Amino acid sequence: LGAWLGNNAIQIDVGLAGQKLKEISPTLLQPGETIEMAFKMERDHFYFTSERILFRNKKGFSGQRVEYLSIPYKSIKAFAVQSAGSIDVDTELKIWSSGVDYTVMNFAAGKVDIYAVHRLFSSKVLLAGDTRVREAGQEDEDFSAGTPVEASASSSATHKLDDFLNFLGDDAKQISPATVEAQLRSNPPILEQDERV
Repeated sequence: LGAWLGNNAIQIDVGLAGQKLKEISPTLLQPGETIEMAFKMERDHFYFTSERILFRNKKGFSGQRVEYLSIPYKSIKAFAVQSAGSIDVDTELKIWSSGVDYTVMNFAAGKVDIYAVHRLFSSKVLLAGDTRVREAGQEDEDFSAGTPVEASASSSATHKLDDFLNFLGDDAKQISPATVEAQLRSNPPILEQDERV
């Protein structure tokens, strides 16, 4: 009931969703296009296909008018996922794309694996335009040792101000890329297999 009232989507079976979509609109999907994830909220549906995000939005009181909105993965400029919290218990996917700008999809907590959504978008958006082919074990550059950050010469007054601001806000520090990579490969795994920090 909470998911319905909050208009949060739940994940549905891909096979059944694809079959129903083909019955409703047999020519909507392109030849070779497949549904990879499917979701339902109230009377609307959205699908993550092999090529795009496809929204099926019933309009009006009767729901007989239907709007289909497609957002090709290649038009997505950025995306973010948000896990559930203790008060805000839904999860979110936010996308920024050309032509549509900003879109938010809310998911019912426990009904959608938000990290599976993140992996799908990583493979579709981040790797879509990457023409580089990295062989197993090949390194782009070895940054594992880290590069020391050199402080520029500055006045004593600047150092005192910096020290005070660091005390208030905890200054950013350089950390080992290997440490960050280990964290991003653990629970939950965020990085793709061939992605490096």
